[in-house]
Amino acid sequence: MASSSSSAPPCKYDVFISFRGKDIHSPWCLDELVKILECKETLGQMVLPVFYEVDPTDVQEPRGKFKEAFDIAKRGEQVKGSLQKVDKWKHALMEVSNLSGWDSREKYESKLVEEIVNDVLKKLSHMSKSDDSYDRNLIGIESRVEKVERLLNDKQVVGIWGMGGIGKTTIAKEVFHRNKNKFDAYHFVDKQPLCEDALNTRRKIFIVYDDVNDPIHLKSLAKKWDSYVEGSRIIVTSRDLQVLKNVCSSECIYEVEQLCNSEDLELFSLHAFKQNNPKEGFVELSKKVITYAGGNPLALIVLGSHLFDMEIEEWKSELENLKGQSLKNIQDVLRISYDGLERNEKKIFLDIACFFKWNPKDDVQKMLKACGFSPEGPIRRLINKSLISITFDVVYMHDLIEQMGKDIVNEECEQPGGRSRLWNYEDISHVLTTDTGTQNVEAILLNMQNNGKLEVSSTAFMKMCNLRFLKVTDDSTVGEVLLPNSLEFLPQKLRYLYWINYPLESLPLEFWPKNLVQLHMPFSNLRQLWDEDKPLGNLKLMDLSNSIYLTRIPNLSSVAPNLEFLYLEACSSLVEIPSLQNLSKLTVLNLCWCLEVTDSPEIPCNIRILTLDGTAIEQLPSSIEHLSQLVKLSLNECIEVVSLPSSICKLKHLEELSLYECSSLVSLPSSIGELKCLKELCLDECSNLTSLPESIKQLPKLKRLNLRDCESLKCLPELPSCLEYLHATDCISLESASTSFLFLEHEDESEEADESEAADENEDADICEREDFFKDCKLLDFGNCVNLDKNKVMEDALKAHLLGQKVILYIEGGEVPEGMSYKNKSGSSLSFRLNRRHLIAFSFCVVLHPTEYYRNPDSIKCRVDFIDESGYSHSRDLFLYYYGGLDEDDDLDFKDSPEHVLLSFSDNKFGYVDEECFIEASFQFSIADAAELITECGVHPIYSRNKKRSRNEEHLDDKEHQRPLQILREEE
Repeated sequence: MASSSSSAPPCKYDVFISFRGKDIHSPWCLDELVKILECKETLGQMVLPVFYEVDPTDVQEPRGKFKEAFDIAKRGEQVKGSLQKVDKWKHALMEVSNLSGWDSREKYESKLVEEIVNDVLKKLSHMSKSDDSYDRNLIGIESRVEKVERLLNDKQVVGIWGMGGIGKTTIAKEVFHRNKNKFDAYHFVDKQPLCEDALNTRRKIFIVYDDVNDPIHLKSLAKKWDSYVEGSRIIVTSRDLQVLKNVCSSECIYEVEQLCNSEDLELFSLHAFKQNNPKEGFVELSKKVITYAGGNPLALIVLGSHLFDMEIEEWKSELENLKGQSLKNIQDVLRISYDGLERNEKKIFLDIACFFKWNPKDDVQKMLKACGFSPEGPIRRLINKSLISITFDVVYMHDLIEQMGKDIVNEECEQPGGRSRLWNYEDISHVLTTDTGTQNVEAILLNMQNNGKLEVSSTAFMKMCNLRFLKVTDDSTVGEVLLPNSLEFLPQKLRYLYWINYPLESLPLEFWPKNLVQLHMPFSNLRQLWDEDKPLGNLKLMDLSNSIYLTRIPNLSSVAPNLEFLYLEACSSLVEIPSLQNLSKLTVLNLCWCLEVTDSPEIPCNIRILTLDGTAIEQLPSSIEHLSQLVKLSLNECIEVVSLPSSICKLKHLEELSLYECSSLVSLPSSIGELKCLKELCLDECSNLTSLPESIKQLPKLKRLNLRDCESLKCLPELPSCLEYLHATDCISLESASTSFLFLEHEDESEEADESEAADENEDADICEREDFFKDCKLLDFGNCVNLDKNKVMEDALKAHLLGQKVILYIEGGEVPEGMSYKNKSGSSLSFRLNRRHLIAFSFCVVLHPTEYYRNPDSIKCRVDFIDESGYSHSRDLFLYYYGGLDEDDDLDFKDSPEHVLLSFSDNKFGYVDEECFIEASFQFSIADAAELITECGVHPIYSRNKKRSRNEEHLDDKEHQRPLQILREEE
């Protein structure tokens, strides 16, 4: 048996094994075979066996003369007692018999030699390029190939997914060429089906299936993959994520990223200028091209090649042309994904491309539903096909794909009026002023922003009998649609109508809105919809907000039985609302700022959100208790409301009750504690409210209580322990406030743990305690409460810190609380020595200088320097104000007078203080880096309550207390 020598240096070329029966009686030959197969496995060498005058099956399970020779070698090893080596020989013979090679018995020897030479030459030609080298024109390929190769390390099947032109095939080919020689057989399958004979399951094979769109065929192939030899690998590329999910799990799918800024500029330059960077004078133009291409390699290559050798003026002209259409070579590639969609999926895709990019996903789905589609499945399909994506719940589409969709529509007809969708202002203007619309028009989006005045023909929509979607928007005061001769016709098939600033007093008399699903007419000149009510059987949403001349709405209970949302905000001329009681599907009613409405209409019991802000309502009807599904009730600025009916406390699902600036309100129902689902209660600027009912403590889910500017409020009763945010700024009559809700979670806990328990506690439990020591944050804002017993409140907040409760307190006052361990009464910094045992956090206090300089409270910070025995310093910035998920409008109010105190905590873990043996801590407080705005400061270290300190550590030496560098003590 002839082979490569085991002492030869490793190489990447072929190793030949020629089997003849008489060879293997030599143990040396069999040892060589084992070594050869080790090199194949570890170095990726190819092994090509030649079965010379021997049957391969005799090698697999030694038989005949081959067995006789093997037995000679075997007996020699048995004498030596090396049976383990014999097992390795058997395994090697089994493995090599399964490799693809040549059988000399099937052909003449001269023909055999010719076949071997040709095959080796072919393999060498594929291996002429180093496996580690990359084509310099394949910009960004290396990192992407490495990501796929990492997946291939331990996954049998790997998917590569992305939009057309993103580089799936290029990456797959590069991975294929770099790795194919590690396998016994390899195949790159593109379009042409793979011959079944090629799938020899006895060999370790590497297959790439490129650009697969047929999940059924792929699944049939996948059934055989489990039978492949261990170590075989399969790559599948597709534009359709669902195709890939049929054969591999999500973690095995690589989504190809767009090129980054440096990569796309280099790739474009290679094709536009034949160099790595743009030529002088072309930089800005090149950036415009890159923006257009959006990181798509195909687009960059096509555009670069297209613009090559053009002058600057030609570039400008070509770029201007690209604004209206994409190059055919790009569109042809991208359109493959579109062509594979079903009919309704295509319609939804074109709607998104023409109208809905950058719209919230929920809004898009509602608009599509209004147009008669069932969008959930198709949207998922478009995502899987890489045609759209959802980012932060917003629908996004690559600019090239968007342009492709618009190109498809523009190609429908040369004249705009013959196309299915219109979005371009010039096209729409032409159609609406010349009456050239046709039955082909299905949807129109007219944006009047900065487009001046547009006079629309009264019969502009007469021929558009299939119009289902009409949206007229205007985000400025410049654009305006005029109907000088009124409007005679709107199509009966119209399902979605949005027209801001509609100029007429009513809709066309001939408009029969039986198919209308959504009607949006905000800021309109409408006085009524029609002279007489018309059937609105499919209507689900009506929005007439800010139609200040509106005096009448239809009797919706009889004409719109499926209505779900009714918005009449700021319809200030509307005097009466017809009964809505029979609208069994109505869930949202907004009558905010309907100034003339004095009585609440009859409301159906299924309503979930009821907004009556700014109305002239004097009281709620007792029947409100029947609104069993009500989640939010808003009566802001209802200045006539004196009290609420006790029946309101039967609203078992109410989560938010807002009574902002109900200036006549003097009390709340005593049974308010029965609102078991209430989370937010807003009473800001209820200036006549003198007290809160005691039962407020019984609200088990209350998170926020707003009492700002309740000028007559004198005391706060006990509040529920679940409360997280109490905003009581400018409650100038407030004298006392219970803070027991800070401690209720700890009333069963002892202040100190038993010493023996502390001694037995292991380190893991200590780490866990450090991570869980603080609970959810509670924020108390008593700014400018000048009559409040501030010392009691501050002491309670500090005690809450020591019990492990996150508390931020902002309160009128000019001194650091007495319980604070370390204080500086005349500056913004202090230092002290640390006890290096189980430090959890710090409690901080700063007194803020009275100033007219208004600052956001998140600018209040503390720079901490931890110092070890060698003098090494570790610095850290800690912010004293913590939002904790609160809304943006929750900023504390920093008044210009008088001084205020902010008591806060460190929201950081300090285990490293023990680990690094820091012995000293120095603190510098500032507001927006201005230390002079802090007049006093204090720090209190917080330690694990399950760790006892020695009596020596607890002792505070009076003399040391006078030093600037103080020794730690802990409040007992």
